Amino acid sequence: MTVTVITWQMDADQYGSSDARAAILEKLRTSSINLRTMESLSEHFAIIDRSIVWYGSLNFLGKEDVEDSLMRIENASAAEELLELIDSPAPRHI
Repeated sequence: MTVTVITWQMDADQYGSSDARAAILEKLRTSSINLRTMESLSEHFAIIDRSIVWYGSLNFLGKEDVEDSLMRIENASAAEELLELIDSPAPRHI
């Protein structure tokens, strides 16, 4: 199984404790999770095995909110489109 987590780079994060966030990112890096960071990213999603997408307003690595939502989609095309989004030179909003 391959798990990819995409998150903001440390300098771009303006919420929560930077020490706690750094510890979470380090733990992810030393596990089998493929961690990708970006300077600017407003989407929240996780991709598993390049075919399962968890997508929504839930901040996986930050504070939770009572109005957060998350949906699970099994669709390799959707997963690939999101991976292309983070690999493109100028990220676009979806």
